[in-house]
Amino acid sequence: MTRRRSRQRRKGEASPPPAIDALFHDFATETMRAVARGEGAGKVAMALAGFVDFSARARAPWSDSIAQALSACDALIDERAGQSELDRALFDLGRAGLALMTEALARDPVAAARSALRSNDLHRAVLLFLRACEREARRENWSYIDLLAERLTQQ
Repeated sequence: MTRRRSRQRRKGEASPPPAIDALFHDFATETMRAVARGEGAGKVAMALAGFVDFSARARAPWSDSIAQALSACDALIDERAGQSELDRALFDLGRAGLALMTEALARDPVAAARSALRSNDLHRAVLLFLRACEREARRENWSYIDLLAERLTQQ
């Protein structure tokens, strides 16, 4: 428990209602969906407006809700990514792609340098994903690389 939250509880203030955390979670999810689809911000704006309206009415601190929602997102991703080597590699690939997209959107002077680093990270994640695919395929007595090579030579 953070110092701030323990001070709030000592003062008799309640922690933010769980609904606020859920609303920010929805906003974060809709933001990532919109970026992934390459589309406008209609649902994102609605999700953010819902979060802002509810938190203003509840007079809850935003920072706690944001931290809790993002921690919950991280925990869900880690849980799903921990199911297999291939799942981990797939989520790492997704995170690397998202990191590259984020740096491509950044406007600060060193964003280009970070973007180059994120591009290298993405290439590394692709390689690890392909290796995980091959190991998974070999466990099932076939070869992902052989299948890929066969398809490439047919084109």
